[in-house]
Amino acid sequence: MRMLPRTTILAVAAALTASTAFAEDGAESGVIFENSLGTETGSFSELQTAEHSLDVLHATWQIAYTAYSDALHGYEGRNPAEIRADLDAAPSEALHDELRDAIIFEAEVAALLDASNDAAAAYEASLIQSNVVILSAAEPQPLSDEAIETLTAFLAE
Repeated sequence: MRMLPRTTILAVAAALTASTAFAEDGAESGVIFENSLGTETGSFSELQTAEHSLDVLHATWQIAYTAYSDALHGYEGRNPAEIRADLDAAPSEALHDELRDAIIFEAEVAALLDASNDAAAAYEASLIQSNVVILSAAEPQPLSDEAIETLTAFLAE
């Protein structure tokens, strides 16, 4: 392997950017660079899949968090501790019903919070994985002599 001058590396980067655009559009001109540089054709689709997964997971997290927040802030009842204090002072069927509803509400809010936290964790894990895919796709590949000749001919046109 031989080292390339900085200007050639910049030209290769520009050619790869153009090649990527062609490959994403399905043009055949991108195939030479994908194969000659040792990169896999699937790396672009992996990146697109990772990006789509991130979008879906972020939306799922936002929906879960909004449901939790709306439930939490939309509740106008008292908390179980307040109701228990009243129940101790003057037991009644209405207070038992209110206590039951408050306990059910707290359980539902806890479940919504768990769902939001799980969605946030899945999003964070996917974000990390997406960064790994991006970094591995951007990792420089050594150029073979044949690839250098092909690039030189391409850039001379």
